[in-house]
Amino acid sequence: MEQKKLSGEFLSLQENGKTNLNIRDLAARLLINRKEALLLLVTLESQGILIWDLGSKRYRANPDSLRLLLQREERANSKVAGILQKEHILAKAA
Repeated sequence: MEQKKLSGEFLSLQENGKTNLNIRDLAARLLINRKEALLLLVTLESQGILIWDLGSKRYRANPDSLRLLLQREERANSKVAGILQKEHILAKAA
């Protein structure tokens, strides 16, 4: 669940023009401690979703991964919309 929140946070930042975060900033945004934030960041880095920039000492989203995350989010939203529509139809029929 936290990984999903973190991925969403990076997507939100990208949309707002901010492309990277340090551990402290991310922990504050997600309301978790710095150790938890670091573990999440390292996990997402190992999966190729984030890239560590040694010069700035910040994480940034891998552009290719961002596209995949957006596609996955769009598919999930479509599925939820379909389920809600079916539930609405069934409720009307009852």
